[in-house]
Amino acid sequence: MKPLAQSERPRSGWIKAIRESLGMTTTQLADRVGVSQPVILRAEQREAKGRISLDLIEHIARALQCRFVYAIVPETSLKQMIEKQALKTAR
Repeated sequence: MKPLAQSERPRSGWIKAIRESLGMTTTQLADRVGVSQPVILRAEQREAKGRISLDLIEHIARALQCRFVYAIVPETSLKQMIEKQALKTAR
């Protein structure tokens, strides 16, 4: 997971970055998702701000023929986290 943890979300968000890489318009993506074009614009804006629902981003990812992966990646190993917590508790 390290490579994923080190990559940052594009400033404009993954949805817009992938859509534009595919040469797809917001209208074309909206048609694939089954929503109106303004819904896609709002979704892109919300994702860029980190305020999109997991359900919606997963639905859009499928329409882009992508897999949406949601993960919480520890900054250290789980072993180190457990040892640190054990020491804290022991004190």
